[in-house]
Parts: sequence; structure tokens; C-alpha cells
Amino acid sequence: MEETRHHQSHLDPKVWKSISAFNQRVCTQLRNQEHLRLEKKLEHLRTKAQPHVGSSFMKMNSVPPKRHTVVGTNEVDSDMAAALNLGPSFAVAPKVNNAIVDKALCGVHQFAHRLRWRLQKGATVLDRQSALLSSMPFPARGIKLPKAAPEVDSRLASLEIAIQRVYLSEATRTYRSNVTTSERRGISKLLRLKDRLRYTVGDKCGSFVVMPQSMDKAITKKVLSDSTIYRETTMACTKTCEEVIQAITTVVRPRLGVAVARQLLDSHPIVPTFYNLVKTHKLSSATDLSTIGPDDIRTRPIISSCGGPSDRLSWLLVKALSPLLQFVGAHIVNVDDFLASLSQCKIPSTASYASFDVTSLYTNVNNNNAVDAVISLYQQHQSQIPSMGFNANEIKIMLDAVLACNIFCFNDKIFEQRRGLAIAPTGRGTALRRYWLSFSWITSNACR
Repeated sequence: MEETRHHQSHLDPKVWKSISAFNQRVCTQLRNQEHLRLEKKLEHLRTKAQPHVGSSFMKMNSVPPKRHTVVGTNEVDSDMAAALNLGPSFAVAPKVNNAIVDKALCGVHQFAHRLRWRLQKGATVLDRQSALLSSMPFPARGIKLPKAAPEVDSRLASLEIAIQRVYLSEATRTYRSNVTTSERRGISKLLRLKDRLRYTVGDKCGSFVVMPQSMDKAITKKVLSDSTIYRETTMACTKTCEEVIQAITTVVRPRLGVAVARQLLDSHPIVPTFYNLVKTHKLSSATDLSTIGPDDIRTRPIISSCGGPSDRLSWLLVKALSPLLQFVGAHIVNVDDFLASLSQCKIPSTASYASFDVTSLYTNVNNNNAVDAVISLYQQHQSQIPSMGFNANEIKIMLDAVLACNIFCFNDKIFEQRRGLAIAPTGRGTALRRYWLSFSWITSNACR
């Protein structure tokens, strides 16, 4: 402000007035451009959120949308492109054979096993330990056979015979594939090139991304070369496992019992793996993607923690802390929730829109501040949520153990993330970190 006054005092009033007027016109033009851009973005989100009417999926001769992006190679021909355009969620309809019938009957036997146990235990309200054990998405450490249930065994046998009859009848019919000849050829070619090409999905588009494996490794090595975030290690893996085990044995077992603690202990955890998701929305349409280099591709680093040392304890923390999200006003569930919240805001007609982005948000989160934010919220609302009996200090011990488990493997080497949060794919390990980020982001804003 003082600098502006200094310039104003050295200029002729008419010149200063002219400069000021020009500056105001430029600022007004920039605000209007940003206003229009954000309005178009909002309208685009609203259009996507509306239910699709008259889908072209079943229309004859309709052209399917492009569901793949190829970078750094020209090896993908029309057949391979046709197969990739089916999208990551597409599944090839298999021919009914003995293996398919066995899978169907295996599902029947699993259902029968659970039904016999339910009949044996009776119609009782599950206690906290039994409820947790029954909801755990992890393989059991052992299998106990329930007693026979004559009242349902005959019906289960009839169900098994009926399902087997349906599948065997289908096996006698002429097989009709749900892929075209071109798509079938493309799938075969993609499988033959799997040792040379890397197949993944985009960061936000949800479509396939294809690149040479050499390019994928070059991109990952460049990401891991940032010594302020990552470093190679050997002992960190053992230490993080020990912290998780100690948290389970000293915190979980006294509160939830030996059975729950035993189920949360993983005797053979998998070392999390590191990979990148290409930000296809950041690729320029004017760039030749077949010749693009690794330095021109922006990615989102992901640590796959499913089956990792902290996976099971993360699941328990999500169970305990997810109810707190109802007390976070800035928590947005999805685009529909965001649009609904936005429609309730009374925005003055004279207001200007503004949009902000953060570079490397996850790695710039201060874990200690984030822990304090969660613990503070937990203490405020502990009496309003099913806390499982954990106090704030015990929650902190488990959170510290999970967040310290920022280890992963790449190219047969063990690394650790030195600061911030590790981004994991959507799932049990990720739910905690995404939920955790809500609090850390709010806290960092409140402290400014």
C-alpha cells in the first residue's frame, strides 16, 4: 500500500488516474473471465450429476466413447484400441465349464456354512466383539465347522442341485461371446505385450492408460528422487510392523478382547507397492502423445497398502473414527453432495468466484498437527459416537502406528515416505487417510 502511494506521489494526477482506470478494467475483465469459467465448470458438474436419459449403450451402430489414453508409444493398433475402449469395468463373459460350475457351488457352500452357524447361535443380539469379528473383511485364521442343521440341510441340497442344473443347461447351449472379433484380437495382442507395456487407469478419467514399462519406471524414479519426501531404507519396514503389533497388543486387546486382537494381527503382511496414476486431464490436446517424454507427464503417486502391515488396524480406526465426519461441516461426500451444498448457499450477485488448488497436498500435511486435530474432535464428540471404549490417548497410539507405516516397495527396493501422508487407492487403507485429510486441511486453514 505504501509503495502504491509512493508511485502516486511521483506521478501527474491525470496519468495516475489513467493508470488506475486501466488497471480496474483489466481486473474486472479477469474477474469476469474467471466467473464464466467457473460457471461453465459448475454447469458441467450439474449435467454429469443428472441421471442419463436415453443411453446409447444398447443402440445399434452407436460409437462407444474413447476409454483409453496411449502415451509414449505407437504400438496400440485399432484392434487393441477397440479392446481398451471397453473400459476397466468390462468383463468378458466366460464359457460355462466345470470351473464356472465349481465357483457357483462354492458360493452355495459358503452361504450354507454361515446359515448353519446362525442357526446354531440362535436369534441373539451380537455383542461388540462378535459384531466386529463378523464384519471384518479379512480371511479367518481358522475354520470351525458348525453342527448339522437337519431343518435346512435338505433345502440347501435342493438349492445346490437346482443351481447346478441351471449351469449345466447353459453349458449345452451355443456360446455367445460379448466381445467382437476385433476386440478379441485386441485382447490377445494386449496380453502378448504385457511384458513391454504398462496398463493402468487414469487419475480422474477412470479410463485405461497405456505406456511403455521403461517410461513408467523412468517416471517413478523421477518421483522417488525427491529426497525431501522419499528415501531408500532397510530397517523401517521392521520398525513399522513392530509399532502396529504393539498398538494391537497393548491397546486393542485390553479393550476388545483376545479374539479381535488375534484377527487384526497379520502374521504375513505384504509390503505395500508404489505406482503412479497419470493425470490425463493435464495432458495438452496439442501434444503428440506418442512422442511425449517422461518429464512432460504429471502423475499422482499411489501406495497400495491392501494386505500391508497397517491394513487391518486402519480398518478398525475407520470403524471408530468415521462417525466423526458428521461433525465436519466442510466434509464433502461426492459431487452430488457438493452441488446440493452449493445450491443452498445464498451467493450475492456482486460476488466473484474464486478457485484454488494445492500442489502436493498429501505430502505437505503435517502429521502431528493432523493427529492433534483428530484427537481434539474425538474428545469433543466421544460421547456422541460409538467409541468402542477407546480413550483419546489410545486412539492417538493407533493413529501414530498407522501413519508411521509409510513404507513401500519399488523395483525390489524398500522405501519410506519421510513427510506427509501416503496416498493409497480407495479401500480399507485409504479410507483412513482420506478421512484424515479432511481434518488436517480444516485445521491448517483455521490456523492461518
